[in-house]
Amino acid sequence: MDIPEDKRDGTPEGLKNALYPHQALALSWMKQMEEGTNKGGILADDMGLGKTISTLALILSRPAKSRPKTNLIVGPVALIRQWEEEIHKKTKPSHRLSVFVYHNTKATIDDMLKYDVVLTTYGTLAQEMKRLDSYLESNADRNIDFTDRAIATKFPLLNPRKSKFYRVILDEAQCIKNRNTKTAKACHKLSAVHRWCLSGTPMMNGVLEIFSLVHFLRIKPYCVWDQFRRDFSPLFNKNSATDGVAMHRFRALLKAIMLRRKKDSELDGKPILVLPAKREQVIYADLSQDERDYYDQLEKASKVTFNKYLREGSVGKNYSSILVLLLRLRQACCHPHLNLDVEDTAPSVTTEELLDLVKKLDESIIVRIREADAFECPICYDAVQSPSFFIPCGHDTCQQCLTRLVDSAAASNLQQGNEGVATAKCPVCRGPFDPKKCFNYETFQQVHMPERKMTEIKPSMLRALRHDASKSRAAYKKYMGYLRKTWLPAAKVSECMKLLQEIHETGEKTIVFSQWTLLLDLLEVAMWHDQYPGKMRRYDGSMSAEHRFQAAVDFRDKKDVKVMLVSLRAGNAGLNLTSASRVIIMDPFWNPYIEMQAVDRAYRIGQMKEVTVYRILTKETVEDRIVELQDRKKAMVEAALDEAESMKIGRLGVNDLKFLFTGH
Repeated sequence: MDIPEDKRDGTPEGLKNALYPHQALALSWMKQMEEGTNKGGILADDMGLGKTISTLALILSRPAKSRPKTNLIVGPVALIRQWEEEIHKKTKPSHRLSVFVYHNTKATIDDMLKYDVVLTTYGTLAQEMKRLDSYLESNADRNIDFTDRAIATKFPLLNPRKSKFYRVILDEAQCIKNRNTKTAKACHKLSAVHRWCLSGTPMMNGVLEIFSLVHFLRIKPYCVWDQFRRDFSPLFNKNSATDGVAMHRFRALLKAIMLRRKKDSELDGKPILVLPAKREQVIYADLSQDERDYYDQLEKASKVTFNKYLREGSVGKNYSSILVLLLRLRQACCHPHLNLDVEDTAPSVTTEELLDLVKKLDESIIVRIREADAFECPICYDAVQSPSFFIPCGHDTCQQCLTRLVDSAAASNLQQGNEGVATAKCPVCRGPFDPKKCFNYETFQQVHMPERKMTEIKPSMLRALRHDASKSRAAYKKYMGYLRKTWLPAAKVSECMKLLQEIHETGEKTIVFSQWTLLLDLLEVAMWHDQYPGKMRRYDGSMSAEHRFQAAVDFRDKKDVKVMLVSLRAGNAGLNLTSASRVIIMDPFWNPYIEMQAVDRAYRIGQMKEVTVYRILTKETVEDRIVELQDRKKAMVEAALDEAESMKIGRLGVNDLKFLFTGH
């Protein structure tokens, strides 16, 4: 979209901070759209480019001249709190907007229309739609007076006589992509002068998904299903040949109603994002003699085993076992404790309930798990020491990918108008499972392989303490006390502590990433052991969404919180940690996209300082080869459109494995 520089809007008077040029352009476009025939549109900028700020600028710069004056913003539960915070922090006191959060509370439309902004959730809206459908059905034979106060209280958002807003904004508008859900139908019913959809992914799975948004926006003639289907049906099947006329029409429609920029887009011949410099520095940790001896012995044995599989032509058959060999080598570079077979698992049911569930597993599942000599996560393709198993199918993933599955299921749940715990689907068989009823390998061994448990006294003690640590503060203290008591220094941890002490002197904040939460635990102990003067927070997949959010807020707002220990694959790309200008990566991952995404938590819009990224590596180990493999794959990642595309490079091929074990 071309708007000359001198014709673009500046920053509205009510905003505290100046808009970036691309945000000012978005504001000008949004104002033009509202003044045109469509009265709204789709702002589809990439995540992290500031759709929220552009929209807030629109609200401030183009208020209603008469009633209704209220802006209704609908979003997932997690984003409503962010909207409230953004409105409060980004507007000047002289232009402060009155905000009402309508979620788990009662209010009439008259109450709401007194406010500048009403925030609500897709779930709240869908529940009201259910109530309205039921009420209309049971009162089909009589005239309903929707102006009656008792009735108006039941249906404040969808009252056909009284509920009209100045502007309705759907955040994460892909939540209504299925036009037949209660959520979508409720949004379609909302009455407003202006309508907006905000989404970084408005059309993930094809043309069909855009109809629900067009229907909500009331874009004629395509808001009518028959017309949309007539003109665009050749595009509905992603596998069919692209129809030239239909595609031409569809592109014309999107051009008329949607503004989309990516992070690498340009404006006026310059990148739309101009960030401070980013420096990258490799720091080599010298393994102690004990660590080197242990690593060399492990690598020698691993090479013998791998070469045996290579000669036999059985690499594919033993793929999971090979990944475990590789995992052991990677962990031996970081800390000896990592080889004790303790990985994060945090079931929400009691130990007794879990044991009972495991006892009732189908015999074929028991046999399959008993006979497995190693486990590979079917999502990230990494080796897993202690997977999270699903009931009833008995398939598994790593804990980090389980967190993502649950988050994804919760997002899908919103489309159905439910905000409770969602039933997730197994990535292997697509069968449903309850995330709260996953069991770990140790629990399985306890019930079905008791003979193997007897030989693991020390690891099982650490594992048991770690398992219980998430249940109570006392159990967590006991676990950390055990780690302190058995404290063992390691080259990488010592190097990290040295760096943290140096950075602390400068007053800057630091994010430390590791693939293993046990290593983050050990870093916590090291901070205690070395009497690190600053405070720290954790952010990993074993924490609840609320605790993760609070950790991010503390890290941003509290001056004495200097360090954030983050699991490499925890959370999503939306996590904003721009208050940090230092990033430490403890262990390299062969898919460079994972590391690039991690660094982007700090190196993104809003970062005002130069960012330094430290990678702590060990020489003459598998890490040398992992870094070289990263470089080989980097071109593919840079060409990838999104995480789903880039994750395709995550599974290591035979040649990759051969290179990692032998260097050839």
